[in-house]
Amino acid sequence: MQYAAAERSAPGSYYEELTATFTARDVLAAALERLGFEVNRPAGGYFIPADHRGVSEPLGLTTDVEVCHHLIQHAGVATILPTAFYDHKQRGQHLLRCVLQDAKTIGAAVQRLRSWHERASDMLDERNTPPRMPRRVWLSEFSR
Repeated sequence: MQYAAAERSAPGSYYEELTATFTARDVLAAALERLGFEVNRPAGGYFIPADHRGVSEPLGLTTDVEVCHHLIQHAGVATILPTAFYDHKQRGQHLLRCVLQDAKTIGAAVQRLRSWHERASDMLDERNTPPRMPRRVWLSEFSR
C-alpha cells in the first residue's frame, strides 16, 4: 500500500533521476576500484565508503585527513572526512566518503582521479628507480 501511495505522489522524473544517480554511483565505484581503492558498494544511499590504503600508503599518506587534502591539492577532487562521524577517529582513518553527484560531475571527477593516479604512479616509479650513476670524468678530460 505504501509503495502505491509513494508511486502516485512522486513525479515521474523522480525515478528517472534516481536511476541516473545510481548509475553514476556504479560508474564512480567501478572507477575507484580500478584505481586501487577498496569500495563498499552500498545497495542504496548517496555515499560510497572507500578504503584508501591501497592507494595512499605507497604515497606515504595514512589518514583520511591527509588523503583528502592530497586529493584536493593534486587531483582537484574533494571527499568527505569520515572520521567526522566517528567517536573513535582511528576506526575511520582508512576510509574516504565519496558523495554522489550528477553524471557529468562524476565523469569529471573520475577523469581527474585517473589523471592524478597516472601522475602518482609515475612519481612512485621514479622513486623506485635506482639513481643513475654520474658520468665518470677522466683526468685526461681536464687536461684538454
